Amino acid sequence: MKNAKHAVLENAGQISVLKESEEDKVLQTHEIEESWLMENLENKGYTKLKDIVYVEWSEEKSFYILTNDDVCNQTYRIDG
Repeated sequence: MKNAKHAVLENAGQISVLKESEEDKVLQTHEIEESWLMENLENKGYTKLKDIVYVEWSEEKSFYILTNDDVCNQTYRIDG
């Protein structure tokens, strides 16, 4: 966890860890440039990355975004 940039607790109780050096690989794998991502987030009103906890994008559903407020003000049940 020392070199982790992001850790995600998945629905089934697993933890996915993204190391700092892997972040660029994810963007490259999906042929997404950071500038494209930032522009789209700003267009949706998200100007501070530190307020965003999770972002998911697909062609079918567009963006799914969770902010600190979304996470801190809701109760989540994790079955596992």
